[in-house]
Amino acid sequence: NPRPTRHRIMSCCVGIDREVTTFTVLDTDGQFVGELQWKYNVLGRISDETKKFAEEQEQSLMRFIEQHQPHALAVATTGLNALKLFKVVEDVVNELNMKRRIRCKGVFYVSDKFARIYEVSNMADREFQGSTPIQKRSVFVARYFNDPLTALANLFNNDHDITCYKFHELQDILSQEHLLTALEQAFVTVVNAVGVDINRIVNAKHLQSVLRFVSGLGPRKADKLIKAIQGRKKPYLMNRRQLVDSIEKNGVNVGKVVFFSCAGFIRIVLPPGIKPDRDFDALDNTRIHPENYKLAIKIAMDALDMEDEDDECIEKVMRNSKKLEDLDLVSYAEELEI
Repeated sequence: NPRPTRHRIMSCCVGIDREVTTFTVLDTDGQFVGELQWKYNVLGRISDETKKFAEEQEQSLMRFIEQHQPHALAVATTGLNALKLFKVVEDVVNELNMKRRIRCKGVFYVSDKFARIYEVSNMADREFQGSTPIQKRSVFVARYFNDPLTALANLFNNDHDITCYKFHELQDILSQEHLLTALEQAFVTVVNAVGVDINRIVNAKHLQSVLRFVSGLGPRKADKLIKAIQGRKKPYLMNRRQLVDSIEKNGVNVGKVVFFSCAGFIRIVLPPGIKPDRDFDALDNTRIHPENYKLAIKIAMDALDMEDEDDECIEKVMRNSKKLEDLDLVSYAEELEI
């Protein structure tokens, strides 16, 4: 699922060779919260000495999970020891869930193939200076599990890290330029299908790469748009109209033509703790273009059998979307001549 979630994620990366098994907790926006590392690699060993170490480490993991209350845990698929780690983590989570000390959705396997690319990248070195490869890998695994589309968008950087992944056995036949073009076109399609929550990414650098793939923007316009919103007195948007205001007042030369190209793909979701005011429009959190808002309102009113316009008709239909199923969409489209 390419849509981002709003979950606290704990990643679990088993140590290989001299690496230490690492557990990393990220908040709902993918920011680093905390880390636990196991000193001893004793998974699957059953001597009296190693059993003692294993029990101590499992207890430390139990305390760590209870402290941070993750919504889900992601175990990186790194070799056979990942299977052993998964079993240990699953047992700990099940025990904590059973005792109602946490409310966790479960433990899941997550591929670490892209994380392996990230851990040796210049981008990871800049963000996590002094961290070991497994620490950087662990962060990416959690981000990839929570928001795969945004995590992969970060690999479209000046070093073209995204091309290090083997998407197809014959991709080396293509030049890097052709491969990048094809990958970027695919990302544009998916990002526009999902939409971008602009308020979520504006103050988180590692989330901003996805904005460049919105139709009508690109890297430079996306960067200018982020800076324009950051320059507002309140660094968030209440509606799409404020998107135009931010562009004009901050001298960002992307123009209204570009706005009409990208507006339907930029979602307005209010930040946590911010209450909607009279300027808030529920349609701004959809992929419906502002040019079609009147049509959307009419459809909502017809679905609800309303004659007089109601400011809350959109919210009412969103809460009860089955009402739309009562409309004969083919006949309805012919009637509206669309």
